[in-house]
This record gives sequence, structure tokens and C-alpha cells, in this order.
Amino acid sequence: MNKPTTITAQLLAPLVALNSIIMRVTERQGTIVAQRQRIGFITGLLWCCLLIGPMASGAELKALLVTGYDPHGHKWEETTPILEGVLQNNGKFDVEIATLSSAQEAQAFAPDFGKYNVIVMDAHGRDWSAATQDQFERYVNGGGGLVVVHNAVGQFATWSAYRAMIGIGPGGQQDGVGFQFDETTHSVVQIPPGEGVKQNGHGSQHEWVVKSREPEHPIMAGLPLTWMHTADELYHGFRGKPESVKNLKVLATAFSAKETGGTGSHEPVMVVNQFGKGRIFQLMLGHSAGAMSCVGFQAVFLRGTEWAATGKVTPTGVPGDFPSADKSSARPTVNKSS
Repeated sequence: MNKPTTITAQLLAPLVALNSIIMRVTERQGTIVAQRQRIGFITGLLWCCLLIGPMASGAELKALLVTGYDPHGHKWEETTPILEGVLQNNGKFDVEIATLSSAQEAQAFAPDFGKYNVIVMDAHGRDWSAATQDQFERYVNGGGGLVVVHNAVGQFATWSAYRAMIGIGPGGQQDGVGFQFDETTHSVVQIPPGEGVKQNGHGSQHEWVVKSREPEHPIMAGLPLTWMHTADELYHGFRGKPESVKNLKVLATAFSAKETGGTGSHEPVMVVNQFGKGRIFQLMLGHSAGAMSCVGFQAVFLRGTEWAATGKVTPTGVPGDFPSADKSSARPTVNKSS
């Protein structure tokens, strides 16, 4: 049962009970009185249904979670329920899942994107049809939201519009500009083509500290400036075309230590971008169910999805079990609401 149906049922239950009481009392006063009472009750009940139903359903945001395939060992069967649970159990989102496990399913994928406030990409994905790609471009360009989690950044390698949406993604030195945070100037700097690491990648999985670089942004506002993330891959060397990153903001970075196979620099781990009127949130965290169990991950994922959908984040405060700067914090696997 979804949340609007549950709310409506809970509110109507006392009215139904009241009707039974009224009928028992008025039976003693005659059939005509009872009939009038019943007619009045039914009229009121209909008005309640008309008023309560839209109010309940209108409070929810609609999200489409696209998943179902990954050639790089990411276990989408384990991560997708976590993402769904974080959104669904919060009460802000009604989540639908599109599982595209085969090339045929991906080519047949043709949803009405306009039904949703935001599209969430999990896992790597398979290529969509040209018609669906065109519809999706129109959707995002017209103001639809997009959230890209971890390895979903690597899908659609030949779809230039998707690469423009996400801003930065996998590539080599000649595939555009890169981004890093310079501790000496305390600013995000661009790495010109031909410089920096030759190819994107990541080191070994380990815990690492997330540092907020845009603390006033709605996604980051009120959260600790530094917090320890659970063991995860730390991407490095992402690139983007100069024309695709004009509106890109690096919300947070993490130090990619050479000892763990990194670059020795502060690499982006959360960015936002704009494509037409559409808002895009790219969250590089989330290689596994263990990484997604991090309280910090779940908090920024929820905030980022709401921001992509609406352009704002409803203030909720910092979770009591949020990680500190030197200690990570994880929750049990989140299950979707029934």
C-alpha cells in the first residue's frame, strides 16, 4: 500500500465508525431519519475523499530508479533496494523501478519521463533507443531532475548529451578538463587537457574523509564540513568538455592518497550541473551495499535527489548517527516500505 492510500484510510476509518453509531441511534427514531443521516454521511465521506486524496498524493515526489545491468561487478541487486528504501521510507518520494537487464529491455524502454520529478541512475546500464534518448534529453532540458550514482556515470559512452548532463565522467587527458581542490588557494581548480593523470580510475577500497566545498548549497547546508565515509572506491581523473562544465559545482572532495592507488590530490566526489533547465546531482560514492550503508551517503543521496527534483531541500537537520570527522557510521540495509 502506498503512503497516500494509507493516510486516506486512516483518516476515513473514524468516519466509518461514526456512521455505525449514528445508524444505531437513528434506527430508534424511524427509517426516514436514518436514511437522511446516511445520505448526509455519504455526502461528507465523498467530500473527504475528494479533498484528502489529492492532498496526500500531491505531497509526494515521483522518482524513477533505473537499474538492472553492470559489466564491472557492481551488485545492483543489492544496491538498488537500498536507494529505493532511502527515498521511499523517508515519505517524500514514491519510487518506481525500471530493471533493464538485457539489451532488448533497454531498447524497448520508453517511459513517460514527464510523470516523474527525477530520474535516478544506478549501476552502469545499457544503451537506450535513439527515440528514448531524445525524449530524455527533452525531459532534462525542460527541467526534469537527474541523479547519477557511482558507476552510472560510465554508461552511454557515445551519448554526448548524457555526458553534457553529468558534466564530468570517465576519460583520458585529452577528453576535456578535470577538477581538483587546491588546498593552497582553498579553491577548486581546473586541470587543462593534456595534464593530470592519463586516465580516470580509482585505487583500492578504503575509508576516506569527505570534505564539503560548497557548505551553503542546499544539499550540503547544515551538514558537518568533514565526515568519514565507509570503505568505498574513490574515483579520480574525471573529465568533461569545457562547454559542459560551465555551470558545474564541486560540492565535496576527498583526498586520493597515492598509498591506496590514488593521485595525491583532492578529487571531486559530489558535483551538481545544469542542462537547460534541468538539475543534475552526481554522487561518486556508492560502489557497494556496504558503501551505501554509510549514514553520510544516505543523507546526501536523499538531499541530492530532492534538490534535483525541486531545486530545494526540505530542512531535516543532521541525523543523530551521522559520521564524525574520524569515525564512519553505517546503518543496516534499508528495505523499501511495503
